[in-house]
Amino acid sequence: GYSRYQKALIIEKFGKIPLIIRKILVKILPNKNKLGEIREGMRLSLLKKEDFYSEARREIYKPLAYKKLMRTQLKRFLNLTDGNLTEAVIMMDLYFYTVPDHFLTKTDRASMSESLEVRCPFLDCRFLDLAVKIPTRWKVSPFKTKILMRKILKDILPKKILRRKKEGFMPPIVDWINKNEDIKEARELLFNKGILSEEWKRFFEKINDKNDMVSKGFKTRLFLLKKWHEQWLI
Repeated sequence: GYSRYQKALIIEKFGKIPLIIRKILVKILPNKNKLGEIREGMRLSLLKKEDFYSEARREIYKPLAYKKLMRTQLKRFLNLTDGNLTEAVIMMDLYFYTVPDHFLTKTDRASMSESLEVRCPFLDCRFLDLAVKIPTRWKVSPFKTKILMRKILKDILPKKILRRKKEGFMPPIVDWINKNEDIKEARELLFNKGILSEEWKRFFEKINDKNDMVSKGFKTRLFLLKKWHEQWLI
């Protein structure tokens, strides 16, 4: 259901356009609105597939260690999917990136703290074995996600549910933290003491006055790093 699966699919489709045309479009298309998204897709289609994570969204600072890790892991999954970028990105979420290191970790901590045993039926090994064999065209298109699931459930769920965009189960933590004065304190502590590099400092100065979700997300991480530092290193 993630938009990155659609982006990976679109990049693969762009890769079928003659190289010279893609290079020209990258140079002439404006870097804003929908045309900017097309330009970014064209640019990524000129790179190696394993650069999907490391080179996307260049406005976000990414340390070399992160780039190297993401290239290595994505290359591993590209080998397992015969070079299918869309399936490789899906498998990367399942076995490395989003599910095991992010969602399941948080789910386990939250449930175990209340002595609850949580089950994730969509992660049953038999279900996953089946899902891996489903053709990409039944999973995602440039305009739709979860294609097969929506089709199976069309006579069961209301249309407004079937057509609804993907939503996470999150309280507005990012907004709460970004209203807190501790963000300023975090910046002073982590930068003035040299805990974060100059590259990070320049990046946070660039997004200081921005209020989009990506910028607020990075400010939230800065706040959490400060709290971790106070708890364990001071």
